[in-house]
Amino acid sequence: MCGIAGIFAPRKLTADRLRDSLHIMSEAILHRGPDSHDTWIDETISSGFAHRRLSIVDLSEAGAQPMHSHCGRYIICYNGEMYATSEIRQELEKKKHRFNGHSDTEVIIQACAQWGVEKAVAKMVGEFAFALWDTKEQTLTLVRDRLGVKPLYWSFQNQIFGFSSELHSLMRSGFYEAYVSSEAMNAYLKLGYISEPLTIYQKIFTTLTMKDIERMKRIYRSHRGVERCDTGWCTRAASAIVT
Repeated sequence: MCGIAGIFAPRKLTADRLRDSLHIMSEAILHRGPDSHDTWIDETISSGFAHRRLSIVDLSEAGAQPMHSHCGRYIICYNGEMYATSEIRQELEKKKHRFNGHSDTEVIIQACAQWGVEKAVAKMVGEFAFALWDTKEQTLTLVRDRLGVKPLYWSFQNQIFGFSSELHSLMRSGFYEAYVSSEAMNAYLKLGYISEPLTIYQKIFTTLTMKDIERMKRIYRSHRGVERCDTGWCTRAASAIVT
């Protein structure tokens, strides 16, 4: 079990505020990954990842995250376990890919570099959640296993998109309101559980829909000064969140 978190707020935050927020979010999920932690930040777009690592497969620094692809195009922040790692790795090795370690993470990011996100995800069998930043297309893709075994929550408020493995990590960032959702509460009292995409909190969800993505695109188009990002990270439906 690891923990992932991220903030994407093109030109909305200072570097210090972004760094502080990611640190707070990371500390909130310390129990998910006590072995090591690190962050990746791009100050030019006020965005970044935070990762908490529980080392299991590859205990070396070769498995540290956030991880960059060998080509430098992608950055990944991953939590999970892949059951088809060896098969995918063998396919990549036949295509002349070489690996620095033995982690699932390196196989996943190299698969995305080789085949693109959608085709790579189609090959994946396991329980996983990850965020992938494409530096060339300036897009963010969030991916979650089909059954939702590994948690992934997101919110988009005040033109700031955030995600995390746990709800309280998002709330501690300081960017999101955390009012109890009456709709979710009604569902819980009636059914005994809260169904996706709802969570117990308003404006914090578990899955992205095309409607959500289009809404974010409209907001960015109307916000002056972010032309480069108007259809940037939020357009990548890819699997947006695969279910």
